[in-house]
Amino acid sequence: MALLATTAGATLADEPLIPPSPEEAAGEAAKQALADAVGSYAETGIWDIASLGQVAPDYCTEATGASCSPPDPSKTLNVYARHQINSFYCGPASTQAVINYTRGYFYSTLEGEDPAKNWKKQSVIGAEMGTDSAGSSSSYMIKNYLNGNAKNPAGWGWYRSINDNGNQMYNRIVSDVANWSMPVVLAVHPHKPGQTGQGFYLPSWPLEHSTSGHFVAIRGYSGSWDGTDAVAKVYYVDSSSNGGQLPGRYGVGAWTMWKVNSFNGKTIVW
Repeated sequence: MALLATTAGATLADEPLIPPSPEEAAGEAAKQALADAVGSYAETGIWDIASLGQVAPDYCTEATGASCSPPDPSKTLNVYARHQINSFYCGPASTQAVINYTRGYFYSTLEGEDPAKNWKKQSVIGAEMGTDSAGSSSSYMIKNYLNGNAKNPAGWGWYRSINDNGNQMYNRIVSDVANWSMPVVLAVHPHKPGQTGQGFYLPSWPLEHSTSGHFVAIRGYSGSWDGTDAVAKVYYVDSSSNGGQLPGRYGVGAWTMWKVNSFNGKTIVW
């Protein structure tokens, strides 16, 4: 199987906004309330779920299976990368990695077309998402496909959101991974030209590339956000290859993950 050295996708800063339905807006607000509680706990050490009241009635109850305990200092999920089958399939490949995890396909193979080790072949997912006809994946395609096809916990919904800042991005990652044992899909510019000296690029992308966008699946975190790379880390799977690095599992400082996310629309599907 030939490994791809490039990837292509929509520039998400230019992605047309689709207003959420009232139900979607309410669900996103409920999920955000729990993410805010995660952030408050990191800052104060107080796990104050009771104060959420009716804002998040379904996001921290025994009935839905979400944890009501404070988030662990670190947690990673058993998500495996799949090699994207062409240069614009980072969206389907990341979506496939997430769905495989939710449906119990815990195989380390990078082969996304093996029907025995994937819930569906990557080519089928891409066609059903609309990536083939559009020539790239939008974050809305990923959100809609995950809502309809991932094996999601009761009370769970996938939402397409914009991260206001790195702290909010990290709190959303921690909340989904810690409370729900669910991964996240993040839009990134993995190694924007001019960033080599700054250090703000993914370790899976050691070479600069003018790619317009990329998606990665987030599988874990460690540490508390402090606005640097010194403490908090984010763990992800990458579907592409660059500079001798292969598709697979990687880790990076949370601040760097925020920077590469901010280079591509600040978009998250969580």
